[in-house]
Amino acid sequence: MAKNRASLLALAIVALLCAGSALTIVSIPAASQSSTDEAMKDYEETIKKGDAYFEAGNYSEAVLSYERARRVAYNNKLRTDSAALEKKLARARDAHAGKVPGTSTPAPITYFELTAKLADGPRVVTSRTVPQGDAHQFGPENPRARWNVTNPYLPVDRNFFASIPKMACAADGTLYLAADSIVPAAQMKREPRANHDYYADNGSGVWRVAPDGQVTVFGVRPYGNQVGWGDEKGKCNVRAADAGIRIADWRGMLVDPNGDIIFSDHNLHMILKLRKDGLVDQVAGGGPQACKYDRWKPPQQAGYQDGPAKQALFSGPQALAYDRDGSLLVADIGNCALRRLDAAGNVTTVHKGCLFDPNIHGDPANKIVYGFVAVDPEGLPVVGGTLNVPGVNAFSNLYRFHPDGKVERLLEGRLLPSKPTQQRLGWITDLRYIDGKLVISEGVEEFSVLHEVRGGRLSKYLGVGIEHQDDWADADGPASTTNVLGSAGFCRSADGTLFLLPYHNRHAVRKVDPKTKIVSTWVY
Repeated sequence: MAKNRASLLALAIVALLCAGSALTIVSIPAASQSSTDEAMKDYEETIKKGDAYFEAGNYSEAVLSYERARRVAYNNKLRTDSAALEKKLARARDAHAGKVPGTSTPAPITYFELTAKLADGPRVVTSRTVPQGDAHQFGPENPRARWNVTNPYLPVDRNFFASIPKMACAADGTLYLAADSIVPAAQMKREPRANHDYYADNGSGVWRVAPDGQVTVFGVRPYGNQVGWGDEKGKCNVRAADAGIRIADWRGMLVDPNGDIIFSDHNLHMILKLRKDGLVDQVAGGGPQACKYDRWKPPQQAGYQDGPAKQALFSGPQALAYDRDGSLLVADIGNCALRRLDAAGNVTTVHKGCLFDPNIHGDPANKIVYGFVAVDPEGLPVVGGTLNVPGVNAFSNLYRFHPDGKVERLLEGRLLPSKPTQQRLGWITDLRYIDGKLVISEGVEEFSVLHEVRGGRLSKYLGVGIEHQDDWADADGPASTTNVLGSAGFCRSADGTLFLLPYHNRHAVRKVDPKTKIVSTWVY
């Protein structure tokens, strides 16, 4: 009966409309009303986020939130107090531009640092003692894993860094990390952005870890300055807070004699410097127009050209190292070349060419990969890396260049050796000389270990090789027996302290005490 009444009503409405009646009936379907309600809820929550960002001093995010709220209102034809929103947006834009009402300078964006001592001695962390689950993944994964945290400033129930792509050691024992920092949202009083609403962003850039363990800002920028975002002001000759650089694109990083950070950006094809005063400078590469900023037409150039540093061209520069004369060596992988930047500011080529033996041209086992560079005790450069041929094999090699042009192969390795006599080696992730010994790190997680290269063969330098996935377990302890999963690199301070960079974000930076030879967990 109800169905018949509904049909008769619909026919009556159609008849009235067809007859040109002045009667107009407007009916809002339930689905449309629900959509409007959801849009209004989205609008109100976005406004609240903008208010929270403004209160925390994160003006760039406040501007983005208010602009989004304006779009939500416009697209959904919501009845809102548009004048109030425009006032909030104008205030946030003024604050971001340094025109905070009532002040002469912009309110600084503050970052949470680890400067309060939390313990007097080492603390053990296992998978049973830290929170686990979808909302908060942290700590050792394997039940047999054991972290011995010796940094007294670190909390033992959460990460401080979401990712650590690169690190560098200073002579005084300070460790510099290119990292993205995260803290609980409630601690920063900011809206959470990651990991199921638990974490808030706490700056991206270079962080300083002092010899006693304190973690402080060296040069970072707030979230929102990534390439393509509204408050990026340049790549170089700008403050780190305004620089559109991504630490994920860094392939080399070291500390120069002045205490500044030198890094290579393979995406910009440049060598850049992050100074102690927070400015990012062009060192070499990118071409003469590299620092002339245009958001839509990047002026940075890739290519091959020697000459004055700021006119020179590189192609995907990788690792960096200082030679005995203080010149900067650059592994220029895209040009199959090793380049040198001398103290006078000129770039020259040390060696160019990817093949060791032209008679076996094309054999990947003989390809020189300019991924990493080090200088041997005699001052000769050594380069190497791994060439991955998908579905075939991974080929790793090390070569030394002599002044007379001789190219000496120091090591050949394959991930999947076809002969018992062939050296088995995963991905090379770093190489350095330590006390006259050539040491490499291996980044495949099953074989995470440091090796000494001697006579064309490998011997264990630190750690235990792991052959099966079931055996994976981070375990601190004596250097000869420790398990260190996924080594992505290493560096050593002048006092002999060795630091190991994790290959995977959830793993920790390890520290090897030069006196006791004990491996402990230092920062995460």
